[in-house]
Amino acid sequence: MGKTFTEIESEALVFPANQRAALARDLIASLDTELSDETEQAWLDEAERRYAAYQRGEISGRSAEQVIADLKGKYK
Repeated sequence: MGKTFTEIESEALVFPANQRAALARDLIASLDTELSDETEQAWLDEAERRYAAYQRGEISGRSAEQVIADLKGKYK
């Protein structure tokens, strides 16, 4: 059986601050990658759903210029 979280945490806390910081960065980076992959896939799925709806004529498109103009008017 592997070590428990508490055992690993206790061992990690004896390292100097710079090594703990490096470990923390690596652990956070590993979470960001997982979250980024999930988020990216969710956006790809949403883009495909919207494009399919556009192709079926269920929604219409707008030019980027019109979207930007609308946003500028809304947030002046």
